[in-house]
Amino acid sequence: LRKITDIFLSAWALMSRIPLPQPRVFMAAGIPYMFPVIGLIVSCFTALLMGFALTFSEDPFIGVIAVLMIQYWAFNLFHFDGLLDTMDAVLSFKSKEERLDVLGDPHHGSFALFFGVMYLLLKIHLLENTIMQINDDFFSLIFIYPLAGRLSPLVVMATMTPAKKSGLGSQLGTISVLKGTGIVVMGITITGGLTFLLAGYAGLAAVSVAALATAGSGLAVAILYRVKIGGFTGDALGFSIELGELLYLFLLYILVR
Repeated sequence: LRKITDIFLSAWALMSRIPLPQPRVFMAAGIPYMFPVIGLIVSCFTALLMGFALTFSEDPFIGVIAVLMIQYWAFNLFHFDGLLDTMDAVLSFKSKEERLDVLGDPHHGSFALFFGVMYLLLKIHLLENTIMQINDDFFSLIFIYPLAGRLSPLVVMATMTPAKKSGLGSQLGTISVLKGTGIVVMGITITGGLTFLLAGYAGLAAVSVAALATAGSGLAVAILYRVKIGGFTGDALGFSIELGELLYLFLLYILVR
């Protein structure tokens, strides 16, 4: 039980700004097992926030802005930094070694600024319009997106190796395809049970969308990093989380139209 607690606290310290007790030992190797758990917590957190926000304002745009501000402060800023660093690195006309240096640079350039702004605008648009179109009985299905995002790094870690011997990517290391698939299936299955209780068979459809978003975003990031960098880094994992969230919202938006 102590080991499981240390693994959870290690994952929490890496993926959240909300303070909890520090683990006795930082268990980097066990963190991937907690990705579905953290994803479910963030999903519940954002759903409760949105429900609370909409009790004070009937305008979903206001609710979406408020929820994303809090979600990003509490959970997503570190992952968003991975998206920004990735844009600066992969869009530059540099060698793989130089792109690794760009990923490690704390400053952001014009590529990061442009794509970061466009990403947030698209995310706001998808959340707002999906909330406006979806049936109230299926409202909770919107907020599976944090789970879909946090399962995506497992696909990256199962399909390639770290780009360097230091940094977050090397600390977490690789996982086997079988193990990565098992953790994803576990997360999707638990979520499927919960969404079925909340929304019936429509919940199962949303879980299928989550599985597609997880696989699609994870494979896209893995291919991009294999071609442009030669392996994954911590930024790749953060980027895959952001891309997984966006892809789930995009696919759900298409589904409910």
